[in-house]
Amino acid sequence: MESWVLADRNALKRVFGMGLRVSSLLPEENLESRTKDDVQRSLASATRDCGRDRCYRKGRRSFLVVSELDPAILKKRLPHFQRLILILNQYLAPAA
Repeated sequence: MESWVLADRNALKRVFGMGLRVSSLLPEENLESRTKDDVQRSLASATRDCGRDRCYRKGRRSFLVVSELDPAILKKRLPHFQRLILILNQYLAPAA
């Protein structure tokens, strides 16, 4: 889920505002190959100046960011997300 969050910088900016340190985020390329710890550290570092109880961590804050994500951006930047959508569409498509 955190790879999804890193893929959509606009969503991060909307949720965390001016305090977000974009330069502390991992590069957008190959996000799915990054370790969970690297991704978590990147998000924590980038949001540490966003105010008390506003830094990124699992829980209510993470789901707030997820609610802001743009699926089109995720499909463009994350091959595994693109595959997930493809598989879901196969199962959700009406039978012919």
